[in-house]
Amino acid sequence: MASVLYMILCGGKGQRLWPLSRKNLPKQFVSCNNQKTLLETTIDRLTPLRKQNDQIGIVTSKEYFQAIQQLLGDVVDSYVIEPVGKNTAPAILLACTQIAKEYNDDPVVVFVPSDHYIKEQDLFERAIASMTAYAESYGDICLLGVTPRGISTSYGYIFTHDATTFNTPSNIDKFIEKPNKEVAEILVATSHALWNCGIFVARNSVFLRAFKQASPGLFDDMTAVTENKQTYAALSPCQFDTAVTEKISNRVVFPTPMTWQDLGDLESFLMHNQSPTENNISVHGQNNTAFSSKKMVAFLGVSNICLIETDDIILVKQQ
Repeated sequence: MASVLYMILCGGKGQRLWPLSRKNLPKQFVSCNNQKTLLETTIDRLTPLRKQNDQIGIVTSKEYFQAIQQLLGDVVDSYVIEPVGKNTAPAILLACTQIAKEYNDDPVVVFVPSDHYIKEQDLFERAIASMTAYAESYGDICLLGVTPRGISTSYGYIFTHDATTFNTPSNIDKFIEKPNKEVAEILVATSHALWNCGIFVARNSVFLRAFKQASPGLFDDMTAVTENKQTYAALSPCQFDTAVTEKISNRVVFPTPMTWQDLGDLESFLMHNQSPTENNISVHGQNNTAFSSKKMVAFLGVSNICLIETDDIILVKQQ
């Protein structure tokens, strides 16, 4: 059986989580409910999946490498270091290029973001186990799709050819990125739409072939980087979905009913992180959210307001 590498994508600056996330304290270092950070929670989620020859790695940028090492110690087996962040496509390609040099057995690679909330660990483990088993034998890139639990305009959708069955590969018809409310309502009303949670699984060689086929310019540029003929900083930033998975035919999605949420923006993050100050109140208003470490926050006659208080900043925004 092939070894599995669980690679955590951990290079984002977390600009949508400002002011909780800053340049010197990006979102992967933000703690949930004053306990573990998002990155540590992601590692805890992956650890039960790791078998004897499997490894957990981190893909991050040079500016965060030392801080991650200090946070995690020897928990992580390997690192892939970007000289500068260039979004998910260059980060994944750099990781696959490094893996190809260091491993002879063409391992199955699982790329996961570092800022997700997943409620049911057992459903997550079953889904990933199904995807890695499939990826070991077939030359497809596997995506994890989550059954929508509401109408969301913040997520990308995967639309399948046929009605989906949990933990069984489904052929992908198309991707719909952050649709408007009317389109999202139509999608969710069908049995063919899934939220795209940005988890990708395949043999390392399958990832590399997909890059060469779908984004030959990026593939050639990365080759030039590894041969010291071009700087990594000169690469164009791009997302893996738009650079690769939307362009290839060898792709499948594994549906799962687990409760999932991307915690990359303030509203979603605060839904899962209670304010340290108790008894925040709303009078003649609703749907207000506050995160304040020192003061009680009272909302009077207003609705849909998000308030964040840190030591040096107070942010008030419409939800």
